[in-house]
Amino acid sequence: MQRCRQYGVTLIELLTVIMIIMILAAILAPVLGAARDSARKKRAKTELVDLTRAWEAYWRTYSNWPSAGSGNDVAMDAAMVLALSGLPSVDNQYEMKFMDFPRNALTVGFKDPWGSLYEVDLKESDVRYTWDYATRVYFRNRNRSRYE
Repeated sequence: MQRCRQYGVTLIELLTVIMIIMILAAILAPVLGAARDSARKKRAKTELVDLTRAWEAYWRTYSNWPSAGSGNDVAMDAAMVLALSGLPSVDNQYEMKFMDFPRNALTVGFKDPWGSLYEVDLKESDVRYTWDYATRVYFRNRNRSRYE
């Protein structure tokens, strides 16, 4: 009598492999989330530096802020993007390009990595009536922290 040998995986072996994969996924999830958050913060900082340089160049060119920037905490909406993008507008008569923006920035505004519009404060009250008042630019990111 010959015995026929069957090959296969038992239920216990299958459950063991699934548990090992779940443990590895549970270990990797926070690491990937932290890496993603770190990348967002780095991207936001880079964009804030570029925006600050663009606004400072705008000030040096026109010696004033755009008409949309007359109040505090102005969102970087389409009008503000238009002033810096080099397209013909009331606030950019020379059609100078101060910064490159993503394609959809003219329709939805310039958003930070978390999905909300950047907010720019072109009129900081604590340095009023000084040269710094005219040239200082503040941005607030998702955590409401300041960058100048």
